[in-house]
Amino acid sequence: MGEERRAAVEAISKVGAEPVWFEGMGGRDQNAEQAYLSEVAASDIYAGLLGSRYGRPDSSTGYSATHAEYLHAVDSGLRIAVWTVDLDDMAGHQRDFLSEIRTYFVTGTAGSSDELRVKIETRLKRLAAEDLAPWCILGQVVFRASEIGDDGRTISIDALVRDQDVGHALTALRPNGQFRQPAMRVVFGDTVANASVSAVEVTQSSGATRRFHLTLKREDATPGWSPMTEMSYTVNGRNYSPGDLTEIAVRRTLFNESNPFEHDLGFTEMKDPVTPLRDAGVKEESLRPIFRLLLGDSLLGSGRASRITKLLVGPQAHGARKVLVEWESPGRSGHDSSRRSAEGICSL
Repeated sequence: MGEERRAAVEAISKVGAEPVWFEGMGGRDQNAEQAYLSEVAASDIYAGLLGSRYGRPDSSTGYSATHAEYLHAVDSGLRIAVWTVDLDDMAGHQRDFLSEIRTYFVTGTAGSSDELRVKIETRLKRLAAEDLAPWCILGQVVFRASEIGDDGRTISIDALVRDQDVGHALTALRPNGQFRQPAMRVVFGDTVANASVSAVEVTQSSGATRRFHLTLKREDATPGWSPMTEMSYTVNGRNYSPGDLTEIAVRRTLFNESNPFEHDLGFTEMKDPVTPLRDAGVKEESLRPIFRLLLGDSLLGSGRASRITKLLVGPQAHGARKVLVEWESPGRSGHDSSRRSAEGICSL
């Protein structure tokens, strides 16, 4: 697939990104497979090209090199974009691999190298515009920032805003000098904190675009923490750890699974992060980062988790999506930190 690979490299370079492909890696001290996986982990986007054949499975893992790279990209949190060539002539193992990818990602097709070049360029431009910039929650406003700084005491947020409603809401946060601004929730990445807005600077840019610079003072680092999130629960002689209770809460909230306890005093309750997304009309490219932001507000903000390590959101089918979420427990009060995961069908 040399012609298709060169077309992909040309498209990636054209949008100003750096293509990482085997032919361009040069000499490495590592063996070829280890060197390539390390490059995958250091990238932002995985662009996969699937032809008709699966490739030779590795004797130790059972996966082809392409399959192993895809799995490593998913585990490393990269954005995934996959195109298929020769779809009608795919071997059985390759069709199984494609089916696995389609569980969580929408794939495209390309009938020629020229078509592939155009589609990759278009996709990368959309990803750069919608997903790679950090999303942020500030009070009741959800918006995409261009840069966020945090030194542990002060949070600074820079954003280019075109939406008039978002711009109005951010301007309204400016202190009026008479009253102390109340603290509000701020969420970005794996950070959830209460902070008060101390300054809002607005610069009019081209057209309807305005440049915002917001300065916030941290009030506390874990605004939703409660001792209840560290308590165990014993039912019929079985002890459920805080991690067990968090997993039950995630499964109940996201996948509508039943509560195993007749009475749990709120141990397995959490704020539903999906509710704001159901009727918001969020574009597909923005759905996953906003979902992750709202999930972080619910899980991290309640003290149930220290970070979200993986979130996969599949394409919509009949009003629902396959969702996989993995998080790390906080490990306080003598409980070891550990990773938990839950997978199921989410109404979204």
